Amino acid sequence: IRLHPFYWGEPKKRKQVLARLELFSGLSNVFVDLNEVDVHNHSAFISKNDQTNLLTYYTHCDACMSVGSTVMIEMSCLSKPTLNKLYGNWVTSNESMPIKEYGLHHLVELQKYSTITNCLSFDDLVEKLASFDKELPISSDIENFILREIGPNRGTAGLAAARRIKLLLEEI
Repeated sequence: IRLHPFYWGEPKKRKQVLARLELFSGLSNVFVDLNEVDVHNHSAFISKNDQTNLLTYYTHCDACMSVGSTVMIEMSCLSKPTLNKLYGNWVTSNESMPIKEYGLHHLVELQKYSTITNCLSFDDLVEKLASFDKELPISSDIENFILREIGPNRGTAGLAAARRIKLLLEEI
């Protein structure tokens, strides 16, 4: 279980989630990763060292279970399936809304591809986990997602951007 860096910028929420994660401390084969973060004014970014750890997790895991996170994009780029938990509430200091109503553009776009499996309840999540090994939730359209997300300049995006900027400057 890996915490989102958000919890490090919000001390009250961090305390609440850490108390709940104590329930997992005695389970075998469960590890809670508390991240290494740099906190900046109510927000946090994972450290350079932790970015390497995260890439290792992505590479070696079989699948991801997440709630509306950009981790689903990274997992899709690595052709790893994600179970998207669309139940419960997204609670902020200002409001509480059902997670299924919370839509980020890039995640809505991602769900057009076969890498995401939506789970609409806890029972649905358990059922989809139980059948996980029986069916591969990713089909060949993941390559289309990667091409759309990464673009045609894979590995040379910096050079392509520099050329485009140079052309724009020449037009001025």
